[in-house]
Amino acid sequence: MSSKIVLNYPGPFTWSSHKDTIPVLKEIWTECGAEIIDVWHPINTNLSFDFKKIISSDVLVFPLGQQQNNAMASLCYLRKFGWKGHSLIMIAGEGILKYRQLSSNLNYLSDKDTFIFNSSREKEVFRSHFSDQFKTCVIPLPINEKVFNCDLYDDRNSIREDFKILTSDKVILYAGRVSTQKNIVSLLTILNMLRETDNNWKLIIAGSYDDLGVPYMENSKAPYLYEINYWMNHLKLKDSVRFLDSLEPSELSRLMFASDVYLSATLHCSEDFGLSVSQAVSMKVPCLTTYWGGGVDFIDKGQVGKIPVFYTENGLKIDYRSAYKSALQAINTRPVLENYFSNKSIKGKWRNLIEGNFEPTLNFKPSQSSIDLSGKDFFKCFSLSYGALAVESTKPDRFYLNPHWVESSKHLFDPLAFKRSFPDQFDSKKMGIELPDLS
Repeated sequence: MSSKIVLNYPGPFTWSSHKDTIPVLKEIWTECGAEIIDVWHPINTNLSFDFKKIISSDVLVFPLGQQQNNAMASLCYLRKFGWKGHSLIMIAGEGILKYRQLSSNLNYLSDKDTFIFNSSREKEVFRSHFSDQFKTCVIPLPINEKVFNCDLYDDRNSIREDFKILTSDKVILYAGRVSTQKNIVSLLTILNMLRETDNNWKLIIAGSYDDLGVPYMENSKAPYLYEINYWMNHLKLKDSVRFLDSLEPSELSRLMFASDVYLSATLHCSEDFGLSVSQAVSMKVPCLTTYWGGGVDFIDKGQVGKIPVFYTENGLKIDYRSAYKSALQAINTRPVLENYFSNKSIKGKWRNLIEGNFEPTLNFKPSQSSIDLSGKDFFKCFSLSYGALAVESTKPDRFYLNPHWVESSKHLFDPLAFKRSFPDQFDSKKMGIELPDLS
């Protein structure tokens, strides 16, 4: 009977990152000697034989994912039932929900529990809330190295032809959800700057629209599409931007190989890793990402170019001029994935944890970004605190803004706004724009 068990909560996968990483993680966990048990609801004695195996286990892995409610309920139940084993609790994305939930369940956690994060930035924010109460560890998300492997391809030109990319095109690629969380409009700003000096620059966005909205916020589906469409028309970028739907991993890897620069301008409060960035780096595409959330690790380890993030009077903004210059510099480089992000390294970290070789907890001084979990401003504060440690402390001399944007963009350019209410005065006929089909 295995004494090392992974409690997998299948459920419907919401994020593509789960679809991409869970199968790889299952392989890693199995190779590390753990047995995987699918659990469709919180643990209880009705699980009969499986419950007996679980309650007698030495190590339990809780991959929280989208099922964090079930996972935490299971752990609390097992503790009440007398389970004394060591739990490995994964914290991934949507931390707003998890930190509040954890704060109400601290009595059921012990010094035998280790929290696992995808990035050092999320770990630091967690420890700014809970200090040194628990063991913590950072393990990046693995990628499917059988698919995202640049050695699979040797004819870049033929792949570009398949995607109808001209030889003269300089392609910026973004792969992911088309969402306010991902700061898509900023990609148009950077493209516009690049095209002012070379009109061969093009932008390809590979991903479907995020129709889930944002937790605890109004669903801004229609307005954000209008916003993107408005700026594409206003900046005359219609012929320079292509939208592709979500691609199968094999097709995405080919597109990455054929692209010149991968760019992520996200300022999302739960950007805990950046799987597409890791995939792009593995395909040796020059990458740029914001110094924010999970992107910090890639930047600090020299894998991608840095786009600074600053506080301004209108909220957080990226440094467009820095992104513009970095894109020009990056186009002729080809990064190599550092060992830290390789599956071999990731597997070694998991093996150590599952076998009981826990990393020592370093002394950590709580950050000034620590927030009151019970306060009424919890959600607002968290949006800022997630990247607070990564935000530059000084403002740049000035930001690049198209002169025509200054007044009209005030209501559009705050990615951390809790209610992105598109203005009632939006009049497509007056603006002379073509609205996208939302049916």
